[in-house]
Amino acid sequence: MNSSKFFPLTRSLPHACPGVFPRIALAFLLGTMATLNAHAAWQPTIEVVRTPGAAVLKINNRPALRFDNAALLNAVPDRPETVANRLQYLVNNRFNPAWISVKDTPQGAIIIAGGGALLTVTDAEAKTKKMSRQTLANTWAKTLKELLSQPPVSASPSQAALPLGETRPVQIGGALAGPINVRLQPEGVVRATVDPSGRKVLLQGVSVGSGVMAVEVDGETVTVPFVVKKAAGRVESATLAVTGSGPERLTLRGIVKEMALRNIKPEPGAVVKWDGDFQLPKSIPPGGAVVSLPVRIEGENYFPVRGHSQVRLVKEAVGRTEPNLLFYSNDPEMLRKYYGVLYTGQIRANQAVRFLYHHQSAMDSPIRFSLQLKNGDAPARLQIIDGAANPQVDTYQIGHRAAAKFFPTWLNDSGYIRNMEPGETLTLLNQTLAKDVTSSGIYHFVLLSGSNVTLQLRADPPDTPLGIRQANLNPEFYPTTRKKIQETYSVGGRWSFISFGREPVKTPTSTHPLLGNYGVVYDVSLKLENPTGQKNTADVIFDPSAGIARGVFLVNGQMIETSHLRPPQEFTLGSYPLEPGEQKEIRIITMPLAGSNYPARITVRPRQAVVRQPTDSAVATTKTPVEGEK
Repeated sequence: MNSSKFFPLTRSLPHACPGVFPRIALAFLLGTMATLNAHAAWQPTIEVVRTPGAAVLKINNRPALRFDNAALLNAVPDRPETVANRLQYLVNNRFNPAWISVKDTPQGAIIIAGGGALLTVTDAEAKTKKMSRQTLANTWAKTLKELLSQPPVSASPSQAALPLGETRPVQIGGALAGPINVRLQPEGVVRATVDPSGRKVLLQGVSVGSGVMAVEVDGETVTVPFVVKKAAGRVESATLAVTGSGPERLTLRGIVKEMALRNIKPEPGAVVKWDGDFQLPKSIPPGGAVVSLPVRIEGENYFPVRGHSQVRLVKEAVGRTEPNLLFYSNDPEMLRKYYGVLYTGQIRANQAVRFLYHHQSAMDSPIRFSLQLKNGDAPARLQIIDGAANPQVDTYQIGHRAAAKFFPTWLNDSGYIRNMEPGETLTLLNQTLAKDVTSSGIYHFVLLSGSNVTLQLRADPPDTPLGIRQANLNPEFYPTTRKKIQETYSVGGRWSFISFGREPVKTPTSTHPLLGNYGVVYDVSLKLENPTGQKNTADVIFDPSAGIARGVFLVNGQMIETSHLRPPQEFTLGSYPLEPGEQKEIRIITMPLAGSNYPARITVRPRQAVVRQPTDSAVATTKTPVEGEK
């Protein structure tokens, strides 16, 4: 859908199109001077046509006055011819039709022309036409002004401004109605097609330039200057598919704006400017929703373009995909120089990748921090789930914010799909980091179709152009992206301890152990049971055992976020009352957070001490480690 339009296409050319009368047209204009001067000698034709019971005064073969009052025609038979002779005399003496007026007198409404009475409209004559004499006189006076003021030939618009390749009509009017003939000077700038049925000339811009069109009718000529220029650009449309409930609104707004900007194709030297704000729909209906972003494109020697870059939002279900690999960029964590490429990874066909990055600037100069994707040699469709946090100084808080943004969107498969052409580069991050500022985030990528997409994270000087550089793939990629743990806690038995990040995952070659397992999802199935005869409460506690840490947890689907915790501080994730013999199932999903100190652990313990009876048998906890967790 192309909703752009050019403006204004016909305006005062001395202002809009300087130099519209080039030298090449000068000779042509001089050649038409004789014809133009002939307009001064041209006079409208005036005649009376008699019909039974009426007489019609015609000007340039167009009806002007109709005399059909039988009594007046019988009393003054030559009245129409008298009026025609008076008009002819006035025309011969170059009177100005604009001075025709009406004066009401007791005898009737007098139409005055050239300083004298042209005719008097009586009540009887007006009654024949079911008007008052004043109304009839004003109507006749207006018609006389219009027909006597008509030039022999006219053109509207009087000058034409044409975007290259587009067609605009020039309406031909005037008193003469003969065949239309057209001459162009120079030829080749516009193409002129005469449409006799509509009394117009269709002008099409075929090359950039300017000139003059001469339109001749019955020996009389009117000239129409024209100019042909390129439009400053064009505005195209695009479709963005969202998955789940889509990205959060602020993220979606940025994606829509970036896609809209890609839809705008300016000519060299032209400038794109946003022409107002836009609104996102509150929800996306089954048929989709269109977001229109007003834009204008301007440039010297171009016609300005105003329009709307439209992005159509549609929903698409792809289903949540478990990542095959974890890409991890944190080396070095402190950026003490412009490292250029920090991380390069490749997403292959039908592969899902989680990417976690966490870097802090330690430089006095600003850093251009960018994340870009470059498609391979085949068209691709890439699902993106965005968990990038806004840069900030607090390195603990930003890692926390990234996980808090990522978890609900990933679990609900709430992202978007980008279509990428072969070799196309897409910029996801383009940030400026001041000293002590940290950038941290988590992305989820699924290559739905295509061959491969290269991911690259960079730290460059601020004036470094964006773009992916040639680099080897980083070795820090891990096939373990999720650890499942099953744990049972029995009231009266030993406390349960569930550790996160204690045993680092490794690369496929068993190198570069990921200390802390940052970015690895822990999925804990916790069974609580009370085999005692006493009511009790099981408390589930987050314990940051390795140092200052924060945590983001989904506990039975509810998001729980901790504050900064410094050992021996603890945070209660939940307290669960248990009647004698009662059991409860708790599911906890979490991830070691970038910026925090892991490993950490969850402790499960009773609220009240358990009093053992002599007949009680020993009760113990059981824990089943999964995927290497002990």
